[in-house]
Amino acid sequence: MATKDLQWDYTNTPLEDGSGTHPSIETQSGVISLETIYRSIMENREDSKTESCRTQLAFCKMQMSIRWVVKTCSEFAARMGEEEIRISKLEDNAVSQGAIGDSMKAELEDAQWKLTDLEDRLRENNL
Repeated sequence: MATKDLQWDYTNTPLEDGSGTHPSIETQSGVISLETIYRSIMENREDSKTESCRTQLAFCKMQMSIRWVVKTCSEFAARMGEEEIRISKLEDNAVSQGAIGDSMKAELEDAQWKLTDLEDRLRENNL
């Protein structure tokens, strides 16, 4: 299934507990879920070189649309009960891992106002 915002196809992979599906992409290292990308960036796990490599593959090699990634990560944050979506932490950790180059930073900044609106709507709906 391809969408307008994506530059490649992604698939919906079943969750381990059978409760639904989550979006995943296929890289040269195998299939990786966007939730894994989210967790890797937010936790900035230095002990997991494979995760860092896959995160970089997902952002760089596959040329993922940063707007869609940030929006999706925000939705995962909301579903996981995060009280506040910290876009600056997402950006800082992604940049520190080399996942986002200088040319993508401007695109990320452009997406921030959309996330602010999303955050407001999530708070209003107590999500």
